[in-house]
Amino acid sequence: MPLHKAAGVFGLLLAPEMRAWRGEQPLWTVFWLYGVAASCAIAALYFGAMVSGRAALRQLLLLVLTGYTGWIVVSVWPCADNIREPLWGTLAR
Repeated sequence: MPLHKAAGVFGLLLAPEMRAWRGEQPLWTVFWLYGVAASCAIAALYFGAMVSGRAALRQLLLLVLTGYTGWIVVSVWPCADNIREPLWGTLAR
């Protein structure tokens, strides 16, 4: 597959995440699905790696969680305006 087509497919796969980054997604989606649910899933994977004694996987998951947390914090901020009740946007920020 040519590089430009691979980039197009990759862009399509990450389109919702890019819309969240730009503040174009509903706050509930970004906060609850991407923020809470996905972070809990990564934490569960980390716990599983800890219980099974897989130190390298734990280190990798810490890096993933760090990058993901940075992305979600930046994404929640502009999406906080996409809400009917301003209080929820303020609380999310």
